[in-house]
Amino acid sequence: IESSPMGILTYELREDGRLILTGANEAAKNILGMRLEQGIGMEMQDVFPPLAALGLTERFVEICLRGGSYQMDNFEYENYAFEFTAFQTSARRMAVMFTEVTERNRIRRALQFTQFATDHAGEAIFWINAEGRFVYVNEEACRALRYSRAELLNMYVSDIDPDFPPERWPAAFAEIKQNRMLQFETIHRDKDGRVFPIEIHDNIVEYQGMEFICAFTRDISERKAAEEALR
Repeated sequence: IESSPMGILTYELREDGRLILTGANEAAKNILGMRLEQGIGMEMQDVFPPLAALGLTERFVEICLRGGSYQMDNFEYENYAFEFTAFQTSARRMAVMFTEVTERNRIRRALQFTQFATDHAGEAIFWINAEGRFVYVNEEACRALRYSRAELLNMYVSDIDPDFPPERWPAAFAEIKQNRMLQFETIHRDKDGRVFPIEIHDNIVEYQGMEFICAFTRDISERKAAEEALR
């Protein structure tokens, strides 16, 4: 118990109905930032006053009396988030194993925001693997090309860009990989066969040991028409 990286608190349900804290390992003290030695022998609600209002005392008493377990993946306590499992260890005794997940939750929320922002970006965004297949497309890419996301994820660059047939792709990927970032103009062909000019910004990104092209594209039909009108 003492060597466990997870916080562990132990409790005993006394005959008078009081739920008493009987032990806390070093990890519990570090995670909670408390000198829990002073709380040993005290009621849980006196050591952790906010818990009484959250109904955990009743649940823990139930575990001490009838066994079973109780788990929460995102328990918020005093501006922190915890993941814990409470379970009976013997008659009228139980333990709570927990870890702090505040930072993990923050990262998950940040990733969710990033995903949302990418999905709803005003520019078409494609992630392309070394074989030229799309592994991610955002909503604007689907709208611009008139394909569903499921359709595009079964397609290759050559299916939408006549300038990049399959035989040209290996050299194109190698060039982008060498430059790391590349900007150029090409054309796209949508599901209805309409061909339109685009400006594309390619970046090489590495993820889980694999390399992908992250491409941002913009329809430049209006700009091309304006340039032609000025000639």
